[in-house]
Amino acid sequence: QTLLFGFSSGACNNAFACNMPRKSGSSHMPYTELTRVSSTFNRSLRIIHSQTANKASKIVVADQSGCITCFKWVKDVQLIFEQNKNEAITALSVDNEQRIVIAHGQTIETIRKKGKVLSTFNASLNEDITSVECRHNTVWCCGEYLYNCYKSGKDAHFFMCNDIIHDMILIDLGLDEYCPVLACKDKTIRVIHGSQILFEVEATAGVTALHQIPCHEPNYDETHKQIVYGLSNGGLGQLILNATDIHSGWLLDDPDEGTVNCITS
Repeated sequence: QTLLFGFSSGACNNAFACNMPRKSGSSHMPYTELTRVSSTFNRSLRIIHSQTANKASKIVVADQSGCITCFKWVKDVQLIFEQNKNEAITALSVDNEQRIVIAHGQTIETIRKKGKVLSTFNASLNEDITSVECRHNTVWCCGEYLYNCYKSGKDAHFFMCNDIIHDMILIDLGLDEYCPVLACKDKTIRVIHGSQILFEVEATAGVTALHQIPCHEPNYDETHKQIVYGLSNGGLGQLILNATDIHSGWLLDDPDEGTVNCITS
């Protein structure tokens, strides 16, 4: 199993690939250094998975110097493209059509995986964008306190949170559109439909990370979705929800751990 991760060292970040042994008595993981970039914000490293088994997946990383780098690893690093923007790139995602979506300042750009810029528009917000997601012609983005949704470049939805938004994911609850889920510093997870709160769940600490995984829990049908969330005190929790109800599940607390900054599977 290979784990891709970023490691910060002073003003420079390294992207590593780790080959993780299934059983090991050592805490040291052998790794290969792939590339070095400037300092990055959270959620600035993504994989564009290959659609065929015999082709290498692409890795895209964006940093605070305004550089976005896309490369693949085939015995050594092969650069796909590199672009420089005028300001720090604060958010990066890959949409359902394998297009790269970046935010710098209040500008959102959509880029093909070979580097062609498809679209650029200014969100005209009062905050820099810190989270961004895209599906087809719809963009969801968050600043420090504000959530906005744009359809074909026009305002569609807006919501202001009581405290800082740490993370955002999209979830399909079978409604007329995707619902953003917001992880907030005020110990709250908010599920938004349109411009209104659909669900609001209180956690035991500030919510710092979100990740959706398939729901195979007993007593829940196929309409239910499962979210795992991370907390500022190192805890992990579970939510199960559908369009009509939401349930809090297990909670793992570890007071010796630091903040959970990212969850993936």
